[in-house]
Amino acid sequence: MKYKHYPNATKFITERLKKKFPKVKSKEDLGNIPAHLLWMMGKMQTFNDSGKAARWFGWILAHAEILGIMDNEKSRELVRKDLRENK
Repeated sequence: MKYKHYPNATKFITERLKKKFPKVKSKEDLGNIPAHLLWMMGKMQTFNDSGKAARWFGWILAHAEILGIMDNEKSRELVRKDLRENK
């Protein structure tokens, strides 16, 4: 899949979620945070408003850290890379 918003970070989080939760499927379900994160990252790619995508991605990053998918340092590294590459 080609990612429009935060491609490096989205790919990293998606791969880590699928590794940590092998049976996870994308679903709009706040009761299942891994599934909801996959759904949000997919939905976010449809946004034309980069500000809205950034707000959604902040929520995604925070929850990826809570789930232990990555730490804040990795989060910042990936977002910096995406911002540099997508100027």
